[in-house]
Amino acid sequence: MADVSDGGPPAATGWMASRDFVAGLALLLVGGGALLGSMELPVKTSSGVGSGLLPISLSLIMMALGLAQIGLSWRSASPTLSGWPWRGTSALIGAIVVFAITIRGVNLGPLQLPALGLVIAGPLTVFVAGLATTDARLGQLGLLSAGLSAFCLLLFRYGLGQPIPVAPWLIGY
Repeated sequence: MADVSDGGPPAATGWMASRDFVAGLALLLVGGGALLGSMELPVKTSSGVGSGLLPISLSLIMMALGLAQIGLSWRSASPTLSGWPWRGTSALIGAIVVFAITIRGVNLGPLQLPALGLVIAGPLTVFVAGLATTDARLGQLGLLSAGLSAFCLLLFRYGLGQPIPVAPWLIGY
């Protein structure tokens, strides 16, 4: 029986094409970016632990786990990457962008979006992230986004006292 090819490029083989290697590389890159972003935060203050201790520690742990994952990809054979899950990736990145531009608003020249607060940004973010899966139903996503947003509002704004805007367009904060 003859091999049938779709005419595309041949599939990559070897340890650099394995899912484990790519996952380790992603952990290493994200951890490195987080480390660079948190280097200016103080690790220790005169009164104790500074605001930089946790992000710096977590980014170093993430980088160490990434290196371990890369090391494991050399030892064992894992499935190779056959494609990229674009639906999930774009939905999750889109959810992060939606949250960033709706929670406090954005001014980009002629594009001005007012701060909508957690009341709008929370459910919208959960809804967009829920589009990453193919088996989500709109009703379930609506209930999940309302429940998670209510939980986040109670926890962060009222339980922990964080200065997160709730609904500046309605109640002023």
